[in-house]
Amino acid sequence: MPTKKRFVNRPEVVLSDHLGAEGGELLNRRRGCCGPICRKRGPRPVGYVKSRPVEDQEAVRRWAENHDCCQVCGIDEHKARWVHITGLQTHHIIKAGRSDEPCNLLRVCERCHRVIEGESVPDEQGGHWPRLTLAHVLYCKLEHDPQQYDPDRLTVLWRNRPRTLDFDPLPRPEPLPDVYIAERVQWLSG
Repeated sequence: MPTKKRFVNRPEVVLSDHLGAEGGELLNRRRGCCGPICRKRGPRPVGYVKSRPVEDQEAVRRWAENHDCCQVCGIDEHKARWVHITGLQTHHIIKAGRSDEPCNLLRVCERCHRVIEGESVPDEQGGHWPRLTLAHVLYCKLEHDPQQYDPDRLTVLWRNRPRTLDFDPLPRPEPLPDVYIAERVQWLSG
């Protein structure tokens, strides 16, 4: 190989040691990025299962008809409208893909839905309702819908969401803050 890289006399000698000099090596260059280990994302976490979300709006409507009160605070639809809450809504526990499976659905009033989504909702005393985490939502699902609570399926949906390089597991259910429990006792007793 010549010491000076001159393209005038023999370009094939100078370029032959470079990637893609002949043209054939460049065709399959991206193939390495589609395997189990990608340069951009790194290795997939242990237990990763790719799954498509279930889309069935009719099943969501049927499921909602069987759940007539907020699974967080306990208010039913008629009382919710009486106290100027829009009514009951269906919340997707794991947002990624918005899978319409019963294990991924929670029936909540408009106020609790806003709190779950991270909004700051004022209460009657001039403060704000305490934040509800995914662990609180899982507790509500387990308490009110134990036959449809499927932590294995929720874990699969949780692991398929867009994420950073760290791999955090699905949180364990945690009891609700006392304010919501007091609210539930009030609505269920009255």
